[in-house]
Amino acid sequence: MTDITTILQNPVSLYFLGVIPALFVVGDAPFSTLTSKILHILVCLGCPFTPLFYFLHIKTGVGEGGEVIPDSCAYWLPKDKFQFRVPNRPENNIVNIWPFGYKIKGLDFTNVPNIKTRLMECVTNVSFLDRFACFVSGYFIFVGIIIGIYRVVGPCQQQDWPAIPLLLTWTLPILVLRVLKGKVVVRDPREALKLVEGNIYLERLAEDKTRDIRGKVLATLLISIVVHWMVVVLTYYTKPVGFGCRSIGLAVVAAIWSFNSILCFVYYYLFNHPPPGVDASPVYLWVCTCGVAVGAFFIFFGVISNNSLWWVIMFGNSCDVSSCLDSGSVQS
Repeated sequence: MTDITTILQNPVSLYFLGVIPALFVVGDAPFSTLTSKILHILVCLGCPFTPLFYFLHIKTGVGEGGEVIPDSCAYWLPKDKFQFRVPNRPENNIVNIWPFGYKIKGLDFTNVPNIKTRLMECVTNVSFLDRFACFVSGYFIFVGIIIGIYRVVGPCQQQDWPAIPLLLTWTLPILVLRVLKGKVVVRDPREALKLVEGNIYLERLAEDKTRDIRGKVLATLLISIVVHWMVVVLTYYTKPVGFGCRSIGLAVVAAIWSFNSILCFVYYYLFNHPPPGVDASPVYLWVCTCGVAVGAFFIFFGVISNNSLWWVIMFGNSCDVSSCLDSGSVQS
């Protein structure tokens, strides 16, 4: 009876619970329905590139004149809300382009100040609870990095530890930016502009600025592909070295994230499609499905890592973490 009550009071590791707020911050979206919000969290859980692109490359916060920057709101609009006049084309020179993809354009609200006002009204200050959630998850992820490195170079330990905080290292820059920028989109811009006529005009950016932005996006793609594979390597070399049960499981998640990051980079960025949820495509459904799979793995991994004996019961002696205890340097 004592074992049962202990399990009920501590079903998963504290490290696993500590990083859950990061998933809600990363997956935050201004959709009007709860279902759409949950689906976007699944999208971000299934593809790191999507939230990294939004938080690292879409302007937010307050501009030089003290006005709220509307780009973070315009990001959630479909392409038919934007107009670009193609130069040197006498006929059909007005095209609709989503301005945050590879064909990046600047926003010009000169002739539509009412649209800019409505978009600015969709933004508010980040709440104290939101900032606190960022600090909590940031703490567990930062400590998780230190523990992950120590378990590689330090002695063998009898206590099991989930590598999930280490796997979510890519969320750290998002958590920092959420706190520093201090602004968040809380209302669906599509709903705000329903009764407003007109479209947002686009302007061509300088070639050097366009080139710099594209280079930074490529760097973001590289981060969303490589970082979690470093976690797989660290887990593999954690004592007992070569312990496959955890590293294989983490490798599956890393493979899903790498593939989906490339897929979303090609479909949403290179082909200039609006973000997942605004553009309801088969890619969107696929990434949501992957998010469900990754979330299920996290829950399973968090629960089973709370008791190392469960690894042996479910997968056999090959998953016994105590196989490194014969070396003589052990910590409980």
